[in-house]
Amino acid sequence: MKKYLYLILVAAVGCTANEEPEVMPKPVVEAWIDNGRHPQVLFTSTVTPDTDGGELADALLRWGKVTISDGENDYVMTGMRDNDYFPPYRYTTTELVGVPGTTYRITASYKQLRAEAVCTMHEPTRIDSITFSDCGVDTLRAAMLHFTAPDDVPAYYYLTISDRAGSPVSLPCLLGWKECTVPNVAVAVAIMNSKQTVIGERFHPQLRLNGSYVVSLHRVEKPVYDFWRAYDDALLFGSNMLLGSVASLPSNINGGFGVFGARGTDTKAFIVK
Repeated sequence: MKKYLYLILVAAVGCTANEEPEVMPKPVVEAWIDNGRHPQVLFTSTVTPDTDGGELADALLRWGKVTISDGENDYVMTGMRDNDYFPPYRYTTTELVGVPGTTYRITASYKQLRAEAVCTMHEPTRIDSITFSDCGVDTLRAAMLHFTAPDDVPAYYYLTISDRAGSPVSLPCLLGWKECTVPNVAVAVAIMNSKQTVIGERFHPQLRLNGSYVVSLHRVEKPVYDFWRAYDDALLFGSNMLLGSVASLPSNINGGFGVFGARGTDTKAFIVK
């Protein structure tokens, strides 16, 4: 089973040939909360490449304090091992589930590191249908997700996908983002595999014929959309974000790097036909 490599783990601190590397780490947060689901937080720190190498797990913050607030109550999140991720650790709480219309604040701290983010959850947009077409390869199919733009545009979306034959972790679809500026019109977005893959594996954006998948349509605030669109643009030219830095990506994390998305989400399981 594949493990999900933290999308934003290695925010490598850049330097020129005439400069010493930056030694002060910064917090890196990848967090989300969906309607009807518990919040999830991946909390790490930046690492600076050096001639001695080093383990990626060294950036993992196992003893951090991570809290989430819904404006009425604060909830302390518990860190736990999760072998679907690498490093195998995440923070969550079962005391809170996402509710559309709510503004959430997360705070993550460890020693001198501290990061905060605020995000409001929109009402989810329903997936109308999923269609398939020939892509010129007998074993693959092109897939499209269809939905109707809401009344309150502009609206910003991105897709995630999980392959039931692999890891249950949902990953961002390649080119799976959409900005809607006209209300109540039919919208189509391609469903493609995530390019967040293990180095050395051949990547196929189209889906396997008869493959079983789960796709989610996330409505998010514009800063969250901007992050995932920029991340997707960067990933198009590499195999994963370990080859570059997220320090230059847009972010809604104050005091660090990364993204926190309160997501109005509709999810659909399907088999490729």
